[in-house]
Amino acid sequence: MKTTSEDWTRISDNWEKMVIAFNFLVPEPNNCKAKPDEVARYLVECLGLDTVKETFAVVCEAKKNDGRIYSENREYLKPSLPESVTEDLAEDEMVIVKARLGRLDDIHSTHINQTITALRGLESVMRSVK
Repeated sequence: MKTTSEDWTRISDNWEKMVIAFNFLVPEPNNCKAKPDEVARYLVECLGLDTVKETFAVVCEAKKNDGRIYSENREYLKPSLPESVTEDLAEDEMVIVKARLGRLDDIHSTHINQTITALRGLESVMRSVK
């Protein structure tokens, strides 16, 4: 099953929103205004937990050979990754990623990893409060 153009547009739009939010919160890597937990919380408030997880899952799959994203974070996001995206990326990874996600490298992989780690903690807290 192929990912529909509507799905790619939604995922791409969500990634764009995350990039904008991240650049607002963390304008300079060495002079961060916000810590990873604050970034994760803000993204969840703006987009919702499921959307943030799905979007990060797609980005992590696109960057599957990037060792700066920890395996435990990839495993955490795996259930949020649409199966069709995995098939699409396996077929012609870079062409699809560049065409569909555009600004893939606008957030450094280390920052992506740190935010996912913070997201895991945030979700754990959210579940314990319920």
